[in-house]
Amino acid sequence: MAENGDLLPSSVDAERALLGGLMLDNESWDEVADLLAGGDFSRDDHRLIFGAISDLINGGKHCDNLTVCEHLRSREQLDDAGGAGYVGNLLIGTPSAANVETYARIVRDMSILRQLARAGRRITGRVLKTGGREAEELLEEAEQEIFRINEQSYKGDLDDLGMGEAFRAELVNWLREREKSGEAVTGVATGLTDFDNLTAGLQNGDLVILAGRPSLGKTSLALTIAQSAVLSQKPVSALLFSLEMPKKQIALRLLSSLGEIDHADLRIGKIGRNWSKVNSALNMLKEAPLLIDDSQLLTPDRIRSRARRVSRSESRAGRRLGLVLVDYLQLIDASPSERRDVNRAIELGAISKSL
Repeated sequence: MAENGDLLPSSVDAERALLGGLMLDNESWDEVADLLAGGDFSRDDHRLIFGAISDLINGGKHCDNLTVCEHLRSREQLDDAGGAGYVGNLLIGTPSAANVETYARIVRDMSILRQLARAGRRITGRVLKTGGREAEELLEEAEQEIFRINEQSYKGDLDDLGMGEAFRAELVNWLREREKSGEAVTGVATGLTDFDNLTAGLQNGDLVILAGRPSLGKTSLALTIAQSAVLSQKPVSALLFSLEMPKKQIALRLLSSLGEIDHADLRIGKIGRNWSKVNSALNMLKEAPLLIDDSQLLTPDRIRSRARRVSRSESRAGRRLGLVLVDYLQLIDASPSERRDVNRAIELGAISKSL
């Protein structure tokens, strides 16, 4: 199981059998096209041959050892792919085209293992040469590497597309639970009665963007929603990423809202007889599962990473992270994958999609 002399997981036999099977039975391409990409092969020659097979079949042309060789020859890649003799031997050495999907899954699994091994090396390299960076930053980068491999390796099954028996049973159970509860708000309550009546609250998986011109109260509205989520009769934990305001300013706004104290008075320390209200509001916040991250220069990758860590931490404490807020979108720093040589509006669209 070697790759270019480097001891990384691979199955050359499965790769050969897969390539031979595809040339024997072009219709089997549909079974593996969603599972693999050229980069999943451990050897350069196999990547070139797979690329030729893909080009031919997707171009509506017949694919066999002769057409593959001709396609590679037209691109001056035949020698790099091992020559006509090697391509022909792939057919001879293939046990059967019936097991193409099995071979493809083996190739994909080996690819995932190689990606994990390389990620481990990169992580080790960063740890040994920190460059003055803190451990938390290195931990976030490591988590992002593994999560990215997981995202890229997931391939949906066609069975997931239909409404089979398992899906129908799950749907019926969901409807019965809703009927039994009799609750109008099935998601996270926002505290905005009309909105909650229309939407049944914020549902799992929802991405909601509060849009408006500057100084129209978007942050105040977001804090109202967070406040309702953590202090409702069925509270959930809420995580607020505040890229504009420090944690202290957010806390003052919450004290103003909960204690019904003029925000301007709190800012200048004009409290007087309102200390009892301040203490009452502080006690409410003490019990509320509201977490505030006022770190700067956050990327979508870091936001996702920190949210996952908080979710695990809250789960261990017997709570559920039900709401994540980001204030505000324009201050998010694009991850390398979202950075493009285009205008900021398109970049923001990519950031929104990644969230």
